[in-house]
Parts: sequence; C-alpha cells; structure tokens
Amino acid sequence: MLWKLRQISNDNIYLINRLCNTASKFLQNANTGVDEMLHTGVNTLESLRSQRITLKGAHRKNNGYGQYARIK
Repeated sequence: MLWKLRQISNDNIYLINRLCNTASKFLQNANTGVDEMLHTGVNTLESLRSQRITLKGAHRKNNGYGQYARIK
C-alpha cells in the first residue's frame, strides 16, 4: 500500500487538491442556498401568520357589525 502512495506525483496531488477544493466550494454554496431557502420560508410563514391574524380580526369585527344590525 505504501508503495502506491509513493507513486503519486505532484501533479496528481495538485489535481486531487483542486477536486477537493471544488467539491468543498460546491457543498458550501449548496449549504448557503438551503439556508437562504429556509430563511425565505420562515419569512413567508410569518407573513401568512400576520395576515391570518389581521383577517381574523376583520372577520370578527364584520360579524360584530352584522349582529348589531340584526338586533336593531
């Protein structure tokens, strides 16, 4: 096994190093992309929650007016 390691030339080491660096950069970019998608998803859910609360309040207010109109 050791004799095989000794046969690796500097050019091969350079290529292996470049491939490892390229793979590392690719994985870092993918990780950053996933983080951005998660952040966007969280913001979307928070926006939907806020809209739901606003619409729920408007619905209750509207129902209140309807009940008030029926009483009179």
